[in-house]
Amino acid sequence: MRLHRFFIDKNDQNSNFVLSDNKIVISDTEITNQLLKVFRYSIGQKVIFFDGSGFDYIYEITKISSKNIDFSFVEKNKNNFEKKELIVIFSIIKKQNSELLIQKCTELGASGFEPIISERTEKKNFDFVRAIKIATESTEQSGRDFVPTIKPAKQLSDFLEINFSKNKKIKTFVFDIDGKNFTKKDLSQIHNDLSLGQTIQILIGPEGGWTKKEIDLFKKYNLSIYKINTAILRAETAGITISALCLFDIQ
Repeated sequence: MRLHRFFIDKNDQNSNFVLSDNKIVISDTEITNQLLKVFRYSIGQKVIFFDGSGFDYIYEITKISSKNIDFSFVEKNKNNFEKKELIVIFSIIKKQNSELLIQKCTELGASGFEPIISERTEKKNFDFVRAIKIATESTEQSGRDFVPTIKPAKQLSDFLEINFSKNKKIKTFVFDIDGKNFTKKDLSQIHNDLSLGQTIQILIGPEGGWTKKEIDLFKKYNLSIYKINTAILRAETAGITISALCLFDIQ
């Protein structure tokens, strides 16, 4: 039987326990409600907790009270999910589409997200808290060890200024239907760079694509623009597809 996984933020000052090979007591209502009211756990059942340290901790429920759940330690296993530093930068799209993009790219293994506001961005509001919740739940479901970082939204011009100053040179691939072909050689280089621990950024435009002014801005920062095929993909489809291509090196 597959055990449910729950992320414990070890940097959360409100957390009243740390994962270890000792028994623990959880009073966090969000976790206890999930266990008891959503999954209907009972005494004797096992769960997995993880905190991004590289291990999955298996515990067994030994006591349930009105406010707390007591657990006994069972075992600790190394989490073998390979971390690759792929950051997905995307122009904010409709809420449900943004959420789908974050959910699926997290499952694939993206290490971070950064929403931006471009000239053709229809939705200017980005629910930062909701995005973190979706990324956390997708991390728990997919078996990976780390929750991707999510940065607050910013203007495209500000993003470029911050990320491509003289002291910063992060390898970045911009995608647009009018870009040059994204080749197997490009993809092979990305696979190699990610395997060496280097950071790769992919930049996904809004519905309707980048404007001429934005294309000129990319050229100002010497960023090359690519396309993955001749079909016009929705923004979330493009982001998920490109992430999968970059993160999975199928021999």
